[in-house]
Amino acid sequence: MGTALAHALAGLSTREAIFLFTFSSIKTVDDHCGYRLWWDPLQFLFPNNADYHDIHHQAYGIKANFSQPYL
Repeated sequence: MGTALAHALAGLSTREAIFLFTFSSIKTVDDHCGYRLWWDPLQFLFPNNADYHDIHHQAYGIKANFSQPYL
């Protein structure tokens, strides 16, 4: 949903939209894979990685968020 909103607001060309949706899909799969791979460039460059995703979904402690809306 966030990617579609970004596409609509930014007025991207078809080629730019393809890149945006491809990158967003790869990043989503990478974050939800459950593995922290040291050689993974996406997990190295972005702080919201698989480790953050595990903390985001833990059911105890200070983080018990199952519906964080971020774009």
